[in-house]
Amino acid sequence: IGQGDISSAVTQTATDVLTAKTVTVNTGSSVDLSTGAGSNVIANLGAVTTAGAFTLNNAGGTGLTLTGDTTTGGNTVSITTAGGALALGTHNITGDTTVSLKGVGVTQSSGSTVDGTAGTITIDGGGGAINMAGLVKTTNATTSAVTFKDATTVALPNVTASSGSLVIGQGDISSAVTQTATDVL
Repeated sequence: IGQGDISSAVTQTATDVLTAKTVTVNTGSSVDLSTGAGSNVIANLGAVTTAGAFTLNNAGGTGLTLTGDTTTGGNTVSITTAGGALALGTHNITGDTTVSLKGVGVTQSSGSTVDGTAGTITIDGGGGAINMAGLVKTTNATTSAVTFKDATTVALPNVTASSGSLVIGQGDISSAVTQTATDVL
């Protein structure tokens, strides 16, 4: 969507459905792909660069794999997928006001960073396993600076929330929470 040449907001109408193997985004404003008919089917999310917020609801898919980094120029990032895991791989996500990631499981490889800058970060397992091995960081100073929730198990990555609090579960993690010997909280 765009090649850096769209300066106004990009939105989806209530009846629009996106079906694509890969979606990439490069705009000078916000992109909201969450208000469609509720059944976007996207397999891969490529590089995303926006000057505004980025929101994606991939409700009709079988999970979503990032194949590029996501950067919003200091705004909200919200990525939700149903039917399968949200797989970050080694790709980075940078937002500022809020970063919200949700899948039926969320995975992250070493080398990936989820950076909320000064905003809150929520990792929602959607009832699946959260298995992260990279870095999650924010300078947010609230009691919910970084939250991991709604998961069967949670394998924590390195987490830096030195000005705020780390929340692990809200009574909604049904099994083990672990960290490796090299993870730092």
